[in-house]
Amino acid sequence: MKTIKNTALVLMGVLMMSSVSAQKKAKLTDEEKAAKHVTRLTKKLDLDDKQVVKLEDITSAHITSTKDLRQEMQELREKQKALKEKLKVKKEEHKDQIKDMLNEDQLEKFEEMEKKRMERQEKKKAERKAKREKKHEE
Repeated sequence: MKTIKNTALVLMGVLMMSSVSAQKKAKLTDEEKAAKHVTRLTKKLDLDDKQVVKLEDITSAHITSTKDLRQEMQELREKQKALKEKLKVKKEEHKDQIKDMLNEDQLEKFEEMEKKRMERQEKKKAERKAKREKKHEE
């Protein structure tokens, strides 16, 4: 029973390595993701053959049932990116309209205000990044 499991693990590992090395930068297929997940859990949890078969079924069903949701999430990320770009353009137009109506002194003050605002934003961004990195270390 253990030899069947070990043989299956070696075979899955070889298949995964050959497909991964051939597609270094390409994303894994759903089947490859499932095989990788099953292999990892089988090794870590020392699953028997019966458990491996059940895990394969569970994993396959999960990937199938979440495929549409993952696709929808990707489409929403793309839409969000496009909307962010539109918003950025609108903000620039707004800023340009304000600049056009200001005299030289006011424009200088406005640009200094914008510079300080950008510095605050960069500081907050760096703080959030540091916080995320710290959280991932834990």
